[in-house]
Amino acid sequence: VIDMILATDMSEHFGVVSSFETKVLPKIQTSSEVRMLQGNWNALKSRISQVKKLPVVAEDSPSKSNEAEQLSSEERIILLRMALKCADIGHVTLPLKMHVLWVESLQEEFYRQGDQEQQLDSQISFLCDRRKPRNGPAHGENQLGFMDVIAFPLYAAWVEAFPSCEVLLENLKRNRRNWEVDAMRNGSNVVDMPNDDDKPVAKLNKGKQCHTFNARDRFTGSEWKGWDNASFVDLGDV
Repeated sequence: VIDMILATDMSEHFGVVSSFETKVLPKIQTSSEVRMLQGNWNALKSRISQVKKLPVVAEDSPSKSNEAEQLSSEERIILLRMALKCADIGHVTLPLKMHVLWVESLQEEFYRQGDQEQQLDSQISFLCDRRKPRNGPAHGENQLGFMDVIAFPLYAAWVEAFPSCEVLLENLKRNRRNWEVDAMRNGSNVVDMPNDDDKPVAKLNKGKQCHTFNARDRFTGSEWKGWDNASFVDLGDV
């Protein structure tokens, strides 16, 4: 348990994801047992909680002819580390309003740390200086960076192993659009997520004015003039 908690440290992030992709994912993809679980979300949650009961196969065991390949003790730990990491930053997959509340709370926690560092005359840590404009986690540019570099690779690997968790990745994509709009309002050049169609995905409301746009729409900084205080509505939530 201690090992898995320590693995949520961001310094361990890329190593955990890489180990999951190279050591665990190939076995899961060829396991008939897991394929059966993929169609049942409740069974999947129950199975993950009981993964410690999976039989252990010695690292040098030659018996791997069975289609449902067994996970070694090391691979089970990697799987659980990955699951805990998904839970650790799980707010990115929550409905938008809940996700934003989590991010704003995180930003205040960061800023309070920066306040203490300033009082101690220490160097203020990254994203912790409330005096700098758009410096905290609750700003579009920073959330987009976190999602694209950290969250998307993590959940993409997890969903590849367990397709019934696709809703997590879909929610992440929808939440990303909120921060994309926030970043574009402030003149940032951002890259949108691929979308297979042009159906409306979000809209801005301001009084009687309304702008509905799809995933390929882009506003320049000048086009945001007059819309800076408009409310954002993800049409996936309506």
